Amino acid sequence: MHFCVLLCVVLFFHLGGSSIVYDIQGDLQRGFFSLNMGVGKSGNGTVPFSFPLLLDVSSSATMIPDVLCKDCAGEKKYDAKLSQSHAAVECTSDFCLAGKEDVCPNSHSPSGQCCDSHSQGLCMWDSALQFNTRFPASGGIIRDSIQMGDYTVDTYLVDVFESSSLPGQLEGILGLGEASCNPTCMPPIYQSILAAEHGSYKKEDMRFSVCFGRTAGKLYFDAYDPHVASSPAVVSYQRKDEIGYTFDLLDLRLNNQSFTGLTALGLNRVALLESAFSEIKLPRDLYDKLVAQLKADFAAAEGVADGSVFEGQGVATLEGYPTFDVKIPGALLHLPPQLYFVKKEGRFFLQIVANDFENTVQLGLAAMRGFVTEFQYEKVSFASVNPSVCGDDVDGAVGTVEWAEERERINIWNPVTLIAILSCVLMIALLVYLIRSNSGKKALPVGNTNLPTAIDPFNEQQQSLVPASA
Repeated sequence: MHFCVLLCVVLFFHLGGSSIVYDIQGDLQRGFFSLNMGVGKSGNGTVPFSFPLLLDVSSSATMIPDVLCKDCAGEKKYDAKLSQSHAAVECTSDFCLAGKEDVCPNSHSPSGQCCDSHSQGLCMWDSALQFNTRFPASGGIIRDSIQMGDYTVDTYLVDVFESSSLPGQLEGILGLGEASCNPTCMPPIYQSILAAEHGSYKKEDMRFSVCFGRTAGKLYFDAYDPHVASSPAVVSYQRKDEIGYTFDLLDLRLNNQSFTGLTALGLNRVALLESAFSEIKLPRDLYDKLVAQLKADFAAAEGVADGSVFEGQGVATLEGYPTFDVKIPGALLHLPPQLYFVKKEGRFFLQIVANDFENTVQLGLAAMRGFVTEFQYEKVSFASVNPSVCGDDVDGAVGTVEWAEERERINIWNPVTLIAILSCVLMIALLVYLIRSNSGKKALPVGNTNLPTAIDPFNEQQQSLVPASA
């Protein structure tokens, strides 16, 4: 009886927890999802600006196009004069990070702050200083009112004066990444939204989730609706003190059989979650191993034996293709071919590609598509998505996840491991042999051999040298 009561209380608090949910739209084939955000407040209380923003877990800044930006997309750009809630964050502000002349030499102020390089007198922001950004932009920091759904809050934004082109008709970026300094430490927008929900916000409270299909999905701040998941969540902890959602990559597999050799000596790579492109990008050496393993064990699958599927040509069927499995600390993700292929005009196109310029494994939208991915402080959790609640996927495009060890165990029966162990044993045996061999030989005379010799009273030739009293 007591157990039932306790269970009901737990379920009440879990299912009754509030969440802030937004519908997102996008195009998996083109590699992006977005939502609309209102900015500013006019004299009559209306919101004067609305921008479609790219969901980007690599950037921590929310960026909107300024009216003076020539490279920015959109017909109606942000004009501070039309918003009564606008507040400039000037480069002389205490908020503006000082002592960063090395990263902003051309706009470093005499007072020590980093000013924007566009003569606006604002505190500087330049996303090119963030190593993994895909869409560089620069501008100044402002505060203004934003409207997302039923929530209206004041927050920090980047007023963009110079930008690279964004996909589709997108006009800005909704940064959902971990807080980073470029060079000023501007808090991400989810901090303002969660603070509006809870009253007080600490970085440990960071929590949001995404799920999506081919063209639609949902973004949750705080806990997600439990009905959106079809399995329990499995947690993986990130690498510490690194910008971006990074993990130790313990292994990659096909039908749960390793093809990388990473586990032989407990080796690992770095994996990075990305949301601004669709593909799963492998370093060249791992990609070549993937291709070789597919040709060796799955040659019957269309496009594998002749290599056409690896050259960007579509296939008519996914029959014979294995699961693609990603092992990170604590979690083993299983992606059926319906997830790592994208269907276009009746044919399927492989979304696992080679990256000749990076040594990290970049897990794009294809790796998150079949899951509810929850980003939390220092960890990320994965649960199988319920496609009837979130997204518009069909044909079995749902991933599965299971618990895995935090670190890969070394397989001592692996040939590489055995060779390494035998080599160490032989080296130790050789060292012991040499030490014992040298210890049995008479030491060679060293230095001056004409020095006086110590008297040995038991040596007859030296007895005359021994005093009689001895």
